[in-house]
Amino acid sequence: MTPCWCPSRATGQARGPRRGPPCARAWPLRGLLALLLVGGAGCTGEPDPCVPMCATATELYGRCLDAWGVDWEAAGYADAADFASSCDTWAWTSRALEDEAGETGAVDRECRERRALLDGGTCDDFTSLDWSSVPWQGEESSPDTDSGETP
Repeated sequence: MTPCWCPSRATGQARGPRRGPPCARAWPLRGLLALLLVGGAGCTGEPDPCVPMCATATELYGRCLDAWGVDWEAAGYADAADFASSCDTWAWTSRALEDEAGETGAVDRECRERRALLDGGTCDDFTSLDWSSVPWQGEESSPDTDSGETP
């Protein structure tokens, strides 16, 4: 085991190289504690409602693709993880647009509503979603991108 420099417990001064678990354990635990304190400082503690919505959407869409006899690649995604990643991208870009528009909470509400719709939902529920709309604007202002084709 390579030596490391451990501070003296009494003075905090470095007291020389040591070998073994007491020295090896001290620094990683302190670093982890510091990371948790600093990294968690900006967190609100509330879970992101878009994470479970994207998981639910991915699961339902996968079942729909199976029912339609279509694979992920034919639907434009490498696999389920690729679709989940695109859903995550929808969430963070929608939040960026929401911030830019001076809106608050619309994306979170949309994610909660979509999860409620998709949890136990049907393929018709999934295809009824307009992924190109912005949640804080009405239907009349969102672009019409529906080609009328099944994925």
